[in-house]
Amino acid sequence: MHNAAISLTETKGCHMDLTKSLLNAAIDNDLSGVKTALENGADVNARGNDGGTVLMSVSYGGHTEIAKMLIENNADVNAKDNNDWIALKWASQYGHTEIVSLLKKADAKK
Repeated sequence: MHNAAISLTETKGCHMDLTKSLLNAAIDNDLSGVKTALENGADVNARGNDGGTVLMSVSYGGHTEIAKMLIENNADVNAKDNNDWIALKWASQYGHTEIVSLLKKADAKK
C-alpha cells in the first residue's frame, strides 16, 4: 500500500515536489523531513493513484510519531482510499495499536 502512494495525483508543480518529499520522508520514518515538508507547504491530504494518503502509509508502516504529526497538521483521519479503507483500518490490520489510539482520539470512524 505505502509504496503505491508514491505516484501522487492531486498536486501540481512545486507542490508535487513538496508532497513527494513529505511522502518519502514519512515512508522513511524521517520526522525531520516530514516537519520540513509540512512547514514548506506540502499537502498533508494529497492522494496517490490508489486514493491513499500519507497518513494511511504511515498507519500501514507503524510510524507513530509521524502519524501524530500528520494528525496535528490536519490530516483527514477519515479519508478513504479506492478500496474504502481509512488509516484506522490500515493501523488495525497491521497491529499498530498506538496509531489506532491516536486515530480514535482524532475521531477516526470505523
